Amino acid sequence: PKTGILLLNLGGPEKQEDVHGFLLRLFSDKDLIPLPAQKQLAAWIAKRRTPKIKEQYQKIGGGSPIKMWTEKQGQGMVELLDQLSPETAPHKFYVGFRYATPLTEDAIEQMERYTLVLEVWRNAQFPQWSWSMDYLLHLKKAGFLSRLDRGDPYPQEVAATVQRVMEALDFSHSYRLVWQSKVGPLPWLGPQTEDAIKGLAKNNKKNLLLVPIAFTSDHIETLHELDIEYAQELAHEVCMHTSPYRVHI
Repeated sequence: PKTGILLLNLGGPEKQEDVHGFLLRLFSDKDLIPLPAQKQLAAWIAKRRTPKIKEQYQKIGGGSPIKMWTEKQGQGMVELLDQLSPETAPHKFYVGFRYATPLTEDAIEQMERYTLVLEVWRNAQFPQWSWSMDYLLHLKKAGFLSRLDRGDPYPQEVAATVQRVMEALDFSHSYRLVWQSKVGPLPWLGPQTEDAIKGLAKNNKKNLLLVPIAFTSDHIETLHELDIEYAQELAHEVCMHTSPYRVHI
């Protein structure tokens, strides 16, 4: 291949036995979740959370589909690029995950071995820019408020995406930007999705469309957190069983 393209993402465990290793890498990353005694506490948290996270993955098929979707996107991308840019063809994509296999460092090694590198393109698999792009990938959802003090434009990038989508829809519906997947005790961006859904239900809103605006493929945060925790469990909690209130994904 003449041009190598590295697709970067957080990744996810493909099988049940991969869950602990995924969590250990995730909580060991001080750029993602800074912890005191990072190594020791990360090991304790990963061990403690593994059974619960395994159950969640079991409910969505046993593992994360993010590698499958990334590969499908990569294949479609290089086929299109071969047509649009024959001068840099052939193109080959490589998948690099931060917390699951294939790890980014292994993907880079593959590129060095198999690609006659005219040019290497980096493609982070999330549509809004964040300081985390410099660290390959972090969360594509809410983030620590302390990071915003360092000038991270992520909230503005997400808000701009929402604005353009609603402009294209001619603002046909009322809308609100909310955040998900808060981890740990530190303050995160808000409002959180769960609180927003409960508030809308109290205001007698009957139908709600949740749009995961910052994701390019399904994974546990869409398939479990949105589809199950919000669209099923939370919808039931706010009286979906006695009213026409629904959450649509």
